[in-house]
Formats: sequence, structure tokens, C-alpha cells
Amino acid sequence: MKHLRAIVGFSMGAEQAFQWAVSHPDFMDAIVATAGTAKCYGHGFVRLEGQIAALIADPAWQGGDYASPPSKGLEAPIPSLWGQTAGAASNPADLKFLNENIAAFLNAR
Repeated sequence: MKHLRAIVGFSMGAEQAFQWAVSHPDFMDAIVATAGTAKCYGHGFVRLEGQIAALIADPAWQGGDYASPPSKGLEAPIPSLWGQTAGAASNPADLKFLNENIAAFLNAR
């Protein structure tokens, strides 16, 4: 790939979109950063470390050389200081709304 119409990211993915915009400004026409900030705050690190801990605690993880997904680690409820934001993005209606609006944004450019 030599060029993209947009880099799209939600939450920590939005942070990555911001970084792409700074590091590779000519690689994309736009970024679509949703529910993200330009800096990762402490609660984001706590949530991410909790998710990592749940994954590696699952016996199926096998040091990352797993034969099937570590489902117990993936399904573990991860408490967050600010609540779970990822749940909203897993709702099919929310995803449809997000995809339609990203497409409309890009087509309007």
C-alpha cells in the first residue's frame, strides 16, 4: 500500500491514528479518531494490563503458542476505572452506524 483514504481507530486505536497522522502525514487523506485522546492516561494502561493478564493466565495461552484461542482469557470481565467502552462498539447497530458515518465522511471529502 502506498496511500490510504483514512486511518480509522476507536479508543486506543484512535491514539494510533493520531500517531500515524504525525509520523506519516502523507500516507493518508484523513484520520477518523473516535473516543480517543492524543495521550494514553493511567486508566488506559490499567485496562490494557488487565486484559493482558487475563490472556496470559488462561492455560490455553501456552506462552503465546496456542493451538486454539485462549477463550477464557478473552472472555474474562476486565474492570475499568471508567467503565467498559468497548461494549458499545461491539453492538451491531452501533457498528453499522459507525461504518455508515465513516463512509459518508470519506465520500464527502
